Amino acid sequence: GRYHGEYARRVMLSDNEAYVHSLWSSAMAFERGGDLERAVATFREFLEGVPDDPSVPGREGSQAEARFRIARCYQALGELQFAAEAYESLIADGENDAGVGQYAQESFVPLAEVYLTDADAANDNDARRLLEDSLSGRMGDEGSVYFHDALLLLGTLHHRLGEYVQAIERLTEASERYPDDPEMPVVRFRLADAY
Repeated sequence: GRYHGEYARRVMLSDNEAYVHSLWSSAMAFERGGDLERAVATFREFLEGVPDDPSVPGREGSQAEARFRIARCYQALGELQFAAEAYESLIADGENDAGVGQYAQESFVPLAEVYLTDADAANDNDARRLLEDSLSGRMGDEGSVYFHDALLLLGTLHHRLGEYVQAIERLTEASERYPDDPEMPVVRFRLADAY
């Protein structure tokens, strides 16, 4: 991450394509390496320094992706308010057709996770709405990642709240759709507990 960042600074004025590529590579290396604070800082530098311009090779939609990755980093760091604000912003931009594409849809389930993780029980109904939207088919069919994650999380939410009939419905559907999922032992336990 440091080397990519250093190279980006050295070619900033002489080779725009190399600058963009190296700055992105730096942010990704920090994220993959678990240095999430530096990843956030580098993604922010990318947001400020690289326009979302189709003329920049390979970087169409990169502003939205950088914003999404910042939100994920904040979530992993436990900075839930910052994560929620970033996801909410992406979703709002998606509703306004502001060019964020798939990253608005990919923000629904993580935002629901943030709402269910924070200490504010008042936003748990918002989490439920986000998960139900993800399962409505509006964002993709049952083969999509959104559907899978939303189904597991909504079944878990119903179980946690003691809504056992709904938990049985969702968890049964999850176990039938994804029998080989690594989380299936936990799903089956919750299903048995709900019964």
